[in-house]
Amino acid sequence: MEKNTLHVIMPDYMTGFQCIAGKCRHSCCIGWEIDIDEEALRHYMTVSGLLGDKLRAKISADGTDDAPHFLLEGEDERCPFLNEQNLCELILNLGEDSLCQICRDHPRFRNYIGDREEIGLGLCCEEAARLILRQTHPMRLTGDPADMSGWTPEDVDLYQFRSRIFARLEDTARPLSERLTSIFQENGLPLPQIDMSRWSAFLTELERLDPAWERELARLAEERVSCGISCLFAPDAASSDPKSEGFFLALFSYFLYRHLPGALEDGQMEVRVLFAYVATQILMSLYASHLKEDPETAEDALIECARMFSSEIEYSDENVTRILLEIERVYF
Repeated sequence: MEKNTLHVIMPDYMTGFQCIAGKCRHSCCIGWEIDIDEEALRHYMTVSGLLGDKLRAKISADGTDDAPHFLLEGEDERCPFLNEQNLCELILNLGEDSLCQICRDHPRFRNYIGDREEIGLGLCCEEAARLILRQTHPMRLTGDPADMSGWTPEDVDLYQFRSRIFARLEDTARPLSERLTSIFQENGLPLPQIDMSRWSAFLTELERLDPAWERELARLAEERVSCGISCLFAPDAASSDPKSEGFFLALFSYFLYRHLPGALEDGQMEVRVLFAYVATQILMSLYASHLKEDPETAEDALIECARMFSSEIEYSDENVTRILLEIERVYF
């Protein structure tokens, strides 16, 4: 499929996203390696003056096969162009168009189904997580063409499979537990009971970046709940919370949208639905725990837990793969 024939698809909330720059508590310019694409590198080599000298001094040139990247600084590994106000010197001096591709894209991700380029916002960005979790309806996509001519059978199967799930989630005349039960039963999926203390132990075995995530996993273990479809927001403290259903729908829709297209590579559509469900239940259980502790701060705690889950899990191919394998082993 030629790139210029792609239909760009995205959730309807994406137009409301705006980077909060220096107000961000978890800057994407700290602690992440920043690869530089060839076009940006050519431009940086032409910049004159002190900024040009700094650019050429702060770009790796070690002769390895690794992509050129900025040399991070300090114990917290800051981008050398992040100033004391946590603002980007390149944007301030050269404009946003001067950024390398990864900086322009983040926190966006892209998947491809047929002639669709599906773009989304990743939960690893606190502002994106805030925007996603405050949606009041299941995910709705813009620019969605009906024509599937020229698609592979695999593309058609995955798209129709996901569309059926989204249609069930939109059926707000039925309780959410009934909608989820019908999704699992109609697609021959197991109705899983999720032991949170067991999942806490498993996630603790994975590579971890942030000590704060370890504390949340310990909190998850302390809940000692077993969560199923009839127990959406365990423990009971969250069951009566009016925001819980909206949070669940936002998270489940997000994980389906982001991770189901990966089945075009591994053929694991059913396992990836369970991934979306398990990830959602883990975050909802953490929300319930924070809700019991302090209802006033529980929503902010959920946003932060979602951000950490994404950073720790979604941005590690190894961790995602290990969770998929564990889901297949336990539930199938």
